[in-house]
Amino acid sequence: MGDKWAERREARRRQGEAELADLRGQVVLGPERPKSLRLAFVLWMVIGVPLVIGLVGIVIVAAAVNLRAGYRGARVWLTAFGVLAVFQLVGVVWVALDLMSSNKLVYPQFVPIALIFPIVALVATVSMWQRDTTEYMRQLREISSGQRLP
Repeated sequence: MGDKWAERREARRRQGEAELADLRGQVVLGPERPKSLRLAFVLWMVIGVPLVIGLVGIVIVAAAVNLRAGYRGARVWLTAFGVLAVFQLVGVVWVALDLMSSNKLVYPQFVPIALIFPIVALVATVSMWQRDTTEYMRQLREISSGQRLP
């Protein structure tokens, strides 16, 4: 009885090795990540990592990782944060101008610091919607659905 099972094990191993040899020339790892996607990932991580202590930072970091993996839903979430960044940018500029006009702006050096996060978020949002990133996500979607690339 031991021989029967040993023969079956050997047959499975040989079959697996043959299939692996057939697939070696066909292995598709996926398309190369475009530069704009890499930039968007890094910029979203720059925003999200310092904010990890809050729920928003955790969501941004998770969405940035999923964006890098090619999930389209992550672009939607990060675009929503990018839209909020526009409001933050307008608010910071508005408050700074209002305080400067009334000479109540005590620490003007903090205005550029307050502008860093919204500007980085806007650059990341624009970067993740570039044509090469969209093409990369389309290629990943085709690979995951089992279609062959042209």
